[in-house]
Amino acid sequence: MGMDKALLLINGISGQIRRLHLILNIEISTLCSHAAGTILNWSHWEEAGVDMFSSPEKH
Repeated sequence: MGMDKALLLINGISGQIRRLHLILNIEISTLCSHAAGTILNWSHWEEAGVDMFSSPEKH
């Protein structure tokens, strides 16, 4: 295989990886913001005196 073909192959693969990386970054940042929102909501509920671990019947 000539150098040109090898370079084309490498460029193609790195392009695919870059695309995947962008998609994964979006997924990860979405997950992180969901997690952050959940944690913030959780601390808010705890401050309000709601026990997240107790069963609903107790309220």
